[in-house]
Amino acid sequence: MSIIKPIAQLLGYILDILFKGLNAIGIGNIAIAIIIFTLLVKMLMLPLQIKQQKMTKLQSVMNPEIKAIQEKYKGKNSDTVAMQKMQAETKAVYEKYGVSQWGSCVQLLIQMPILFALYRVFQQIPLYISQIKVLFLNILGLNGADGISSVSGYADTLNEIYGRTVDWSNTSTAVTTLNSFTSDQWIKLKKHFQLFLI
Repeated sequence: MSIIKPIAQLLGYILDILFKGLNAIGIGNIAIAIIIFTLLVKMLMLPLQIKQQKMTKLQSVMNPEIKAIQEKYKGKNSDTVAMQKMQAETKAVYEKYGVSQWGSCVQLLIQMPILFALYRVFQQIPLYISQIKVLFLNILGLNGADGISSVSGYADTLNEIYGRTVDWSNTSTAVTTLNSFTSDQWIKLKKHFQLFLI
């Protein structure tokens, strides 16, 4: 989804600033930054959740009236006039309670991209926290410094360790792939590239 990427970048930027702020006061712990960040996002989404809960409660109050209308026009699906009356009466019930027929859907449509973007940020933390990203780039040597990429055939070796073919020249792919390495893969990596991983 194209809308998720900019939201993820915004959330990642906020997480990066939060981590830098915590680091500046001597609490350079990513777990604490994630907890605070999660609470912050939860607080920002709270009005939407409250509104959705209110809609759910109103829906349970309205449901008997809506079911009564549906029962009244049951079996008249082919009658256009009856269907129009049913829609008008249903709309009147929603207006009576001051609720939009699509209100709860709108709340979900707003929340879903944010939650998907949040998942992406947590899944790819090194891409969003600059200090962690620099560590991976230093290991790889993709930021101009000497690193794994300066060794001849490094991509083949990394693919062999990872077990799949990856474009190691692509910064984002390389960082997220290294981040997903298991401890066994890191041990193999250290064995092959001891000069750069001390």
